[in-house]
Formats: sequence, structure tokens, C-alpha cells
Amino acid sequence: VELKQTAFFEKDGFNDFRIETNMHVGTHIDAPLHMIAGGKRICEYPPEKFIGSGHLIDVRGKEVVGTEVIADVSIAVGDIILFRSDFDKQYGEETYFTKYPEISRALAEALIERGVSMIGLDWASPDRMPYETHKLLLGQDILIIENLINFEKLPARGSFRVFAFPLRLDTEAAPARVIAEIL
Repeated sequence: VELKQTAFFEKDGFNDFRIETNMHVGTHIDAPLHMIAGGKRICEYPPEKFIGSGHLIDVRGKEVVGTEVIADVSIAVGDIILFRSDFDKQYGEETYFTKYPEISRALAEALIERGVSMIGLDWASPDRMPYETHKLLLGQDILIIENLINFEKLPARGSFRVFAFPLRLDTEAAPARVIAEIL
């Protein structure tokens, strides 16, 4: 990411900045075009797609996250599922991008069956090459939020609402501001 000031109040009478970044830096949301030929772009979704009832699923210590983690969770169509691994604490270390957990194919299929709107992770990716989980979820219009933080501030079994708004860009993904409102 490059952030550069291009105008200065003292010289120009106003301040202005320029940012240059890849879409997959920091907290961002993947849209289908990221992994699906001809898939939707992030700007094609209405604002309602980015709001939903949230569920926090504890997956700490797991290398592969299976269906057992949602077995007793009452998930409704349109819900947003957040997976807590605490891997965000390793951000900046090589292991953050090499040792993260993976969402199993069976779990991806279960999330599709339940009709979730989005999933969110406190790590870099739900999978590795050849990105089968990405393709399964995005192919069914389930968006993927990556690199989230602060899950320890959410209630383990409480009720909360997720607001995950990406920049409205004509791209395959976009940086996002994601917040939760505890109800």
C-alpha cells in the first residue's frame, strides 16, 4: 500500500491524499469475479448484501475447520458467519500467510445449504491453491471477508449484527470497513 499526500494546506489551500493498493490488502471482501470467470463485481451488490445477523464460530486451534463447528448453530438465510481463530494476532509474521486454518469442502457446502450471505475470517484465506473453497462459496454468491480483527470483543453466543461495507469499486474485491453492533 502506498499512501501519499499530494496537496498541502499550507501550499495549496487544502489537503489531499492518493492511495495505491491491491484490493486484497488488509480487511477486504472478495466478490465472485475474484475466482469465477464472468462472476459479479463487488459494485454489483446492493447495500443490503453487506448487513446481516452475525454468528461467531470459535475455530481456535483447528487446522481444518469442519461442519462440527456449526452443528448446534441456528443459522438463517442471509446470516453472516464469522470464524474466530485468533490468527489475526500473527499478522506481520510469515506464519500468518502460511499456517492459517482452512475451511473444509464439507463446511463450505453446509454454509451454501444454509443460505449464508457472507463468511468472515480473522486470517488470510479460507483455503489454498487451487482455491476450491473460494470457488464453491463465491460460485454460490457467498462473499468472503478476509483479515478481520478484534473477534475477542464479540459475544461468543450473543446476538450481534454485522455491517461489512466495501468501497463501491468496479473490481473483484474491495477494502472494507466491518463493524458489529452487539444487540
